[in-house]
Amino acid sequence: MLHIIWIILKIILLILAVVLGLALLILALLLLVPVRYEAHLKKKEEFFVEARVHWLLQLVRVPVSFRNGELSAKLKVLIFTVKDFLADEKEIEDGMKEVFADAEEDAGKAAEQEICIEPVEEETEELEPWPARKQRNLGIFGKITVFLRMLAGFLKTIWRCLSSIPKKLKNLKYTLHRFYVKIKRMKRFATDDRTKAALSLAWSQLKGFLVKLLPNKVRGDLRFGTDDPALTGEILGGISIFYPLFMDNVKVVPDFQETVLEGELYLKGRIRLLTVAQIAWRLYRDKNVRFVYRMVT
Repeated sequence: MLHIIWIILKIILLILAVVLGLALLILALLLLVPVRYEAHLKKKEEFFVEARVHWLLQLVRVPVSFRNGELSAKLKVLIFTVKDFLADEKEIEDGMKEVFADAEEDAGKAAEQEICIEPVEEETEELEPWPARKQRNLGIFGKITVFLRMLAGFLKTIWRCLSSIPKKLKNLKYTLHRFYVKIKRMKRFATDDRTKAALSLAWSQLKGFLVKLLPNKVRGDLRFGTDDPALTGEILGGISIFYPLFMDNVKVVPDFQETVLEGELYLKGRIRLLTVAQIAWRLYRDKNVRFVYRMVT
């Protein structure tokens, strides 16, 4: 009996070990296998873009393309399309076209069957205003009574408006006070040392992430120009800022005589999810970041 129980326990432990090993393997793949990206842009007779983000030997990939004014973006696993990111927008656009087409068709049919009906003039008796008709049958005392009632109603309305002014001023004072307190609290939060430390850490981590995300392979050529040579020189100066990133791999040719923009660019890079996880963990365990998160939420 004990021998059978021991065999069952070994089988259960073996299954748990296999499941745990698979989970660790999947976690290691997620964290260590880099997510790669590449993009190809070309502008000559036409403009097109082809980009792709893929992972694990392209078993999971997101191809994106823009050609002839049409954008395509899909999530694919192996040879299967799991998600078409633009399918919903295409369905909505097609549905709107059908709705407008049906509306135009109905409007055309209604215009063909339109029947003109001449309005019938009705004789209406013009009546005097009610107070005039009533006061015509009243005597002098009745007219005085009506006037006094109207005057009393007018004075009552004026008094109600004047009596509500202190309450409105009090509400306005309370609203301004709340606004002042909120501004003061925001200023104190923005100048707090913990907020400054959290923002400094977040900025440093963001810079590190962007450095890891930058493409490690860039090549291409660009020819551009404007009608204004001075403007062309300014654009060339702005492009030169990025020279340390692509060095001699990208050839830039300015044209100071005509307006032109054409060229080709190819870039390739990668990022590991381990890097993202490390940044998220540093931010999560920092007490200053947690303080800012509590204050914001």
